[in-house]
Formats: sequence, C-alpha cells, structure tokens
Amino acid sequence: MVRSLLMRYKSYFIFNLTYSALKFKMLLSIFLYIFVLYISLLGGVRMKSKHRTFFYRIVTILMVLIFLLSVVGIGIELLINY
Repeated sequence: MVRSLLMRYKSYFIFNLTYSALKFKMLLSIFLYIFVLYISLLGGVRMKSKHRTFFYRIVTILMVLIFLLSVVGIGIELLINY
C-alpha cells in the first residue's frame, strides 16, 4: 500500500519536473525569437539594401534553426520520458 503510493507520487513528481523543463525550454525559445527579431530590426535599419537582404536571410536561417532545435529537443525529451 505504502509502496504503491510512493511510486505514484514519484511518477507524478518526475512528470512535474519534465513539464516544468518543457515550459522552460519553450520560454527560452520564445525569448530567443524576440531577441533575434530585435537585433534584426536594429541592424536592418542602418544598412544598405544589398546588405540588408543578406542580413535578413541570416536572421531567418537563425530563427528556423532555433525553432527546429527547440522542437527536436522537446520531442526527444518526450520520447525518453514517456
């Protein structure tokens, strides 16, 4: 009886830790998006049009990489824990 209760609370505790880690990763990726957008807006204003298009391509690639890494990391973590 006591053992089953301990196992239940242990799994609930592990689930809460995993869920909070996932929330932290999502918040971190959102802040990275906002930071990259802020830098792109600051940097793109003062550039010539030729350099601006190249700069925006780099920023777009960075945003896609951040998104893919966050999705892949969360997917791997979900596969490992469940």
